[in-house]
Amino acid sequence: MKRLVVLVFVVCVGIVGVGQSSGQSVPNGTLAFGVVDYANGGYQGLYLMDVPGGTAREIPLPMRNVVWPHWSPDGGWIAFGGGLDDQIYVVKPDVSGLRRVTDGSGAYYEPSFSPDGNRLAFAAQAGHLFTVNVDGTNLTDVGVRASHPEWSPDGTKIAYSNWAQEGGYNSDLFVYDVTTRTETQITHRAPGEAFNLVAWSPDSRQLAVAKLGADGDWDIWKMDGDGQNQVNLTPDITDSSDYPGWWSSDGRWIFYNHADPATGNGDIWAMHPDGSGRVNLTNSPLVSESTFSFLLTPVPEPSTLTMLSLLAVSGVAAGCWRRRKRGLQAER
Repeated sequence: MKRLVVLVFVVCVGIVGVGQSSGQSVPNGTLAFGVVDYANGGYQGLYLMDVPGGTAREIPLPMRNVVWPHWSPDGGWIAFGGGLDDQIYVVKPDVSGLRRVTDGSGAYYEPSFSPDGNRLAFAAQAGHLFTVNVDGTNLTDVGVRASHPEWSPDGTKIAYSNWAQEGGYNSDLFVYDVTTRTETQITHRAPGEAFNLVAWSPDSRQLAVAKLGADGDWDIWKMDGDGQNQVNLTPDITDSSDYPGWWSSDGRWIFYNHADPATGNGDIWAMHPDGSGRVNLTNSPLVSESTFSFLLTPVPEPSTLTMLSLLAVSGVAAGCWRRRKRGLQAER
């Protein structure tokens, strides 16, 4: 039996440092991430950290249980799931403008901005994929079962898994075509395998995904948007849990969470799309960061975003998991 869980441990402001070595190439921007503290009730607050050289600072919110933060395309908002009512919220980085987007009728998680910043895709605890305008209007049940949705940078597709949707955790990946309203299964796992968590390349042609192999390791794989040409980017990292978070809007970095096999502690890392240039962005031996997003600095102008088909300039992570005795689990 292999168990997959959300990262654990609380982070305190100022104790998280940046782990890149002098002279090493690193992305520039701001991480938004959540943390978990089971001793104090589970998921906790929302934190920001500048990269490189920053320290974690908490965004003071009136609720805890903050998960799956996602930067808006222009960097002006952060969407997240959470609160005691398990709803979708948005807030500005300066803590102003906090509001609930969803209507409170269900339990909702894992928001992902559309590339124009006007809509959010998210998953319901009941299993369906929903979309909604950022102002809370036009809540729509898309009609497919989904976990961990991610809107493509060109706005035409939403990728997701059926993690925990079919009575188990050995999941596959799917793509929903926003125009034709059709669903396509793009992976077909072998026995003992699972696919989960996706990050789109800025041209919407490739995906970085988490794959559970027969050896029990979660590795980061790269594949075409139709599931073809699969390549393992982390085959040399054994007995570990690695989960992609986001593909940077300039195409140079894939962000991911790596759980150290010796300590189980998780950090946020980045690497180039060929698997080279790995760098630990948080390097926090006493804490573990949870679900995260990355905002590239400087934020490209809207014309640049359109030209490059970039999504949200953000780096949402939908990854950040680790093997522990608590949390979501993959049964084998």
